[in-house]
Amino acid sequence: NDKLDNQEARDAVLQYRSRGIPLVVLGIGSAFDINTARQLQIPTDTVADVSQLGTAYKTLVPIMRQALGIETSLTDPPTPPGACANRMDIAFVIDGSSSTTQQNKNRNFGFIRHFLENFVSNLGISYTGVRVSFIVFSNYASVRMTLDETWDLKSVEKVIKNLPYIGGDTNIALGLRAAREVVFTAENGDRFDVTNLVVLVTDGKDNVDEGEVSREAQLLKQSGAE
Repeated sequence: NDKLDNQEARDAVLQYRSRGIPLVVLGIGSAFDINTARQLQIPTDTVADVSQLGTAYKTLVPIMRQALGIETSLTDPPTPPGACANRMDIAFVIDGSSSTTQQNKNRNFGFIRHFLENFVSNLGISYTGVRVSFIVFSNYASVRMTLDETWDLKSVEKVIKNLPYIGGDTNIALGLRAAREVVFTAENGDRFDVTNLVVLVTDGKDNVDEGEVSREAQLLKQSGAE
C-alpha cells in the first residue's frame, strides 16, 4: 500500500516527531494522498508530474523553512536593474600566474579583482538565481569558493577581495579540471537543472600541460558546461 493512510505510515510519522525530526512531503501526481498528509499535519507541497520538479523549489523552500523553524519572511535579494535574470552556476577560473602581473603584481591582480567585483554585482546573485565560485590557478589550481558557500553579494565580494596572487607558470588545464571535478558537483552546490558557465580570465597561452587544455575544455562541454 503506497498510501499514507495506513498504520505503518502513521507510526513512522510519530517516530519522526518523537525524535524532533521535521517531516515535509512533496507529492507527485494526482494519485498522491494529500488529504491524509493534511490530516497528519505534515507540511505538504505538490506538483502535477515529474516534469515540474525542476521548479518545485520555489514553493517547497518556504515550506521547509517553516518546518525547520526558520524565519519564513526571508527572501532572495532582488535582481539589480539591468542584471542578468537567468539562473546559472558560474565558475570563474582566474589566471594567477606571473605573466599576468609582470609589471606590478599587487596593482595588476587588483585590477582583476576589481573586474570580478563589478561583474558579479550585476549578476543577480542569490540562492535561487545566480551562484558563483572562484578558482585561481598557476602551477596548481586553488578553489577559493564553491557554489554553496554563500549567496550573499557582500560575502562574495569579500572572497574576491581576498583572492590570492600565486605567481608561477600557467596551467589552464588544471583550472578547467577543478571547475569540472570540484565546483560542478552536487555536493558543492551545483544544480542539475541550471546552466553551468565557465568564465576563464587569462592573459595568454598556457605553458604547462599544453596538450591537456583542449581535452579539459572538451570534457567541460561534454558535461553540459558552456
